Amino acid sequence: LKATVYVGNELSVFDGGVKEFSPEIQKPQGAFWVTYAGTLGTSYDIPTLIRAADILKKEGRENLQIMLLGDGPLRGDFEALAKELDAPVTFMGYMPYQKMAAYLSQSDVVVNSLVRKAAQSIVSKIGDYLASGRPMINTGMDEEFRRKVEADGFGINVEPEDPQALAEVIRGLMDDPAKCAAMGTIARGIAEEQFDRPHSYMAIVNMADQLLQAVR
Repeated sequence: LKATVYVGNELSVFDGGVKEFSPEIQKPQGAFWVTYAGTLGTSYDIPTLIRAADILKKEGRENLQIMLLGDGPLRGDFEALAKELDAPVTFMGYMPYQKMAAYLSQSDVVVNSLVRKAAQSIVSKIGDYLASGRPMINTGMDEEFRRKVEADGFGINVEPEDPQALAEVIRGLMDDPAKCAAMGTIARGIAEEQFDRPHSYMAIVNMADQLLQAVR
């Protein structure tokens, strides 16, 4: 017996947060939010995201805003870089899970931002990104997840630590709302089918039942 079961999340909790906190979010008219949620630490390639934002701002993309949801040991370093470049980056700090869900759902693109040597694979945050129904940019190098991103079509893989490459992908998504919408629809569908724990964990229950039947 074999099945792939992802860590996932509980969509009912995520969606509850979206409903509760979305009315509080003040998003400027025409703003394009590219959002990262998680730890601001060494495994996460936030400097590349900040530098990509700077590149796009210098091209005249005034509506772009990088939203960083979370906190961590390198927040001060990242804030200093953003200030030095005068990059369009907002540090939101730590926030409760359900409020984070609302911000993800109000974003235009979500970013799984990892450095090249990061060990992370398909962590619980992926389920939250997918649940938002937004296209995902993935810089993680885990082969299993990169294959999934490409095969399922909910996002775009980018080489990590390359600001120009990341800026190019963000630019392309900014210029193609239809593509964003299509990827977002796929993402939400995968969240419902494969990452919602009450649903996805039934695969484990079913395998256990089959094993019990086999030994009886």
